[in-house]
Amino acid sequence: MISYKVLYKVKKSEVDHVKGLVNEFIDGIRNNVPDMVFYHAFQDPQNPVNFMHVMSFKNKQAEDDHKNSSYCHKFTEELNPL
Repeated sequence: MISYKVLYKVKKSEVDHVKGLVNEFIDGIRNNVPDMVFYHAFQDPQNPVNFMHVMSFKNKQAEDDHKNSSYCHKFTEELNPL
């Protein structure tokens, strides 16, 4: 199993937008990576600009499928400037 934790911070004015992007991203994962063992996104309730994603893949192929997917590229491209 391969696991990661990703932390990021967004602009306060973009929190609602990012929450929508995260929901779309998770839908993409559910629909396209059957070998994703676990994926969960968290938002810090005390500081809502902070997000954390935790993920586990069954194997390297599942990780590569996720990293190379169109939904992953779209998410990172839209998230980075925020």
